[in-house]
Amino acid sequence: MKKIFVIAIFAMLCAVSSRADFNAGFDAYLKDDFKTALQELSPEANQGNPKAQFALGLLYQGGKGVEQDYAQAYMWYGLAEAQGHKIAPRNKGQVAKKMTPEEIKKAEASIAKFKPSTIPAPVEVVQESTKAPQTTQAPQEEAKVAVSTPVEESQKPAKIPQPPQKEVEAAAPAAIEDNAKTAKALTTDEPVSYEKVQGQKTGITDMLPENTEFMIKFSSWQTLHKTLALTDSSILGQPIKDIEKIKEAFGFNPLNLDELQAHGIDTGREFGFAAADIVFGKKGPENLNLLLFIPVSNGKKAMDTIISAIQKSPQKSKVIREGQMTIIQDPHGPSGYLALKNSYLFLGVNPAADFKPFMESILTGKTSLSKSKAFKDMAQKPDLHQGAFIFVNPSRLAGQNPEILKSLAKSSTGSADTLNTPAILNYLNDFESAGIALDLENPDFALGVSSTFKAGSKAMQLWQGIRKNKNAILGIPDNPGLILSTGVNIVQLYEMFLELADAKQVDGFKAGEQGLKAELGVDLQKEVINNLGGNLNIALFSLTNLSALITVSVKDEAVMKALLDKVMSSISGQQNMAQKVTKETVGGVDAYFLNEKEAQLYIGIKDKNLIAAIGKSTGRSTFEKALAGDISKGFTGKMKDRNLTNTLKGEGNILYINIEEAMKAMILFQEFVKLASRGKKGLDPEIQEIVKKLKHILASVKLEGNSLMFNLTAKTNFKESFFVEIGKLVAESYSTYTKRARVSEALP
Repeated sequence: MKKIFVIAIFAMLCAVSSRADFNAGFDAYLKDDFKTALQELSPEANQGNPKAQFALGLLYQGGKGVEQDYAQAYMWYGLAEAQGHKIAPRNKGQVAKKMTPEEIKKAEASIAKFKPSTIPAPVEVVQESTKAPQTTQAPQEEAKVAVSTPVEESQKPAKIPQPPQKEVEAAAPAAIEDNAKTAKALTTDEPVSYEKVQGQKTGITDMLPENTEFMIKFSSWQTLHKTLALTDSSILGQPIKDIEKIKEAFGFNPLNLDELQAHGIDTGREFGFAAADIVFGKKGPENLNLLLFIPVSNGKKAMDTIISAIQKSPQKSKVIREGQMTIIQDPHGPSGYLALKNSYLFLGVNPAADFKPFMESILTGKTSLSKSKAFKDMAQKPDLHQGAFIFVNPSRLAGQNPEILKSLAKSSTGSADTLNTPAILNYLNDFESAGIALDLENPDFALGVSSTFKAGSKAMQLWQGIRKNKNAILGIPDNPGLILSTGVNIVQLYEMFLELADAKQVDGFKAGEQGLKAELGVDLQKEVINNLGGNLNIALFSLTNLSALITVSVKDEAVMKALLDKVMSSISGQQNMAQKVTKETVGGVDAYFLNEKEAQLYIGIKDKNLIAAIGKSTGRSTFEKALAGDISKGFTGKMKDRNLTNTLKGEGNILYINIEEAMKAMILFQEFVKLASRGKKGLDPEIQEIVKKLKHILASVKLEGNSLMFNLTAKTNFKESFFVEIGKLVAESYSTYTKRARVSEALP
């Protein structure tokens, strides 16, 4: 009996210690003290706490307080997932996209080998070294480690019972529930888009009707408030001129979080705007349901505040109660509708028709956006739990607005009468849905877009069956300033152009084809279009010295060699060009050498790739390196950013800009900029200061199943969120520019 009592006391002490460590680590995370979070959460994660494991995954995924390591993030997310953590599978899927199959295999092996320790393992925060501490053995193979890992099984004492999961959840402070994304994910295992209502999970997309065609939502007003650096009277450091009028209209300051909460608005949950049944005619909207959804902690108080503000307006609107709805009858315009449901306040209006049916569909809940195929197919792809998210149903929008489509076509081409509008609609209908996610809290700019196609659609065929070959580009050891790699079905693209383009444009293109055949004997469709593999790679390795490499994939080398011979013979036949064009053997490949004063051009064909190297004096050496195509000796081996490296080597289309190299070119060409601006000025120093804060820009596009995934990242040196830092820089730049302008005006 005494022994059982001692064990029970010891177990309770461990439970208290566990809760204290997790809470301390969690609080540190919320304060952006990631090193402390790492120290406090690591023992908990090693002991098997799924919330702590998930938190470590966040740290490693974002490189917060530790070197970014997707293998470690994948392992910790996997361990949390195995214990039922609901968000971990989604995050694990995100990092898996940035890992090689071999890295994933090793991380899975680490998960299988993991055994929770029963005593806190020592923690070592590593600044630059990525070696594991000597006191413990890492659960993963060949992965970078910044915290100690579980002790060997032989070193462990008998397993001590862990505290029940409910106790751990109860230990978190109640105030945490009002925090934004990270707080909810760590304390409740629930996505931010859900709230607990009568024991059920009810997200805003569960309440919006299925016919919603557009939606933008933010994770919380708290997040947006921080992102925009809002104060009681300024935004991004700039004063709001009409703040007093805004206060007077609302009866309080809506920019103040405390005042919002005092008036019944919940600033810790997602809010946003939606639109449905969007139909525009020649004279304007014929139907347009506009909806604002606001989370509330006290629905009655929030509604009374809004109604009071409306009644203060000079329109003298009437307020009518009708069942669950409150109708604001405006004598000079459309009526507005308000209603409460599941801790949300809905405010809607339709400027062209009656909004009432749409509000009724929200209250009855007979249909749901989250259950519609268009939304579900898209929602599985981008991260819906970012700071801002946009959903669009382009297929439905295009089908309801053919006149707008014609108008847009006319404005871009000058004539819509000759466009094949039904064909354009068919292509637009191929896009079932689109989603855009924007991270508002990341120091880097991070944007993700997903477009979902209908199965077997023509639009999707543009991206299928492309043979990617980046070996020549990635085999160059020199640091690139720019890389562009694209893959598209050229034949399908050509057919789409003929089907959709203006008749005059098609006739002009056909005339150009005939002229090319008459002048050079080149059959554009047979020798070029039908023979291109669709993969184009362009790299600038020195923006200042004009050192570039271009590769184009081909289907038939013999056809392309014959075409190359025709083109180069035509060039050498021109006046003063015969001595400048020669044929050489370089690296075992027959190549043409074009020697101009400003640059050298080497062009040849190898491994179904047309390779062209250009440089002032480096054309031949670049061409030889490209022919070798040895990626192990290429520039990616010197890169520390694994996400960047994996993306550059991956199958997606990419655009990469090295800002440091670009700045060198910008400074070099200052004089050209001055000439272009008629001598007024070169590049503004303020603009240069902003650009210097950026490391690189990376855009990637990849077809995954029936979805086209686009990601855009601007890597920065910022410490706070991208938007906050940019706001500061813009404010500082504007202030400096204004002062300089005043001084300039004062000078004689």
